Amino acid sequence: MRLKITQIRSTIKRKEDQKRTIAALGLGKINRVKIHDDTPVIRGMIKKVVHLVKVEELKEETKKAASKPKKSVKKATEKKEVKTAEAEKSEKKKIVEPAAKTEKE
Repeated sequence: MRLKITQIRSTIKRKEDQKRTIAALGLGKINRVKIHDDTPVIRGMIKKVVHLVKVEELKEETKKAASKPKKSVKKATEKKEVKTAEAEKSEKKKIVEPAAKTEKE
């Protein structure tokens, strides 16, 4: 099971340990949302700052949707492949040019 944690109150004028707990949960500003696995550690953090957050239980289907790769990642790998192809072409040119000079001599 997964937990959707939303920060609903500010950490201004709160104890330092509560501020650090909010940061450890991946929050920090009002209306920020973070999804965590339901573990005793996360439940303990939530218990400490329950007055600052809203917690919702999610079904496992959400986990599958969250694990899909982003499109920007694919674009980055495509760019690397293009750069690699260009690098190979330039290397071939470098190899061919010295060989041509040696044949003329």
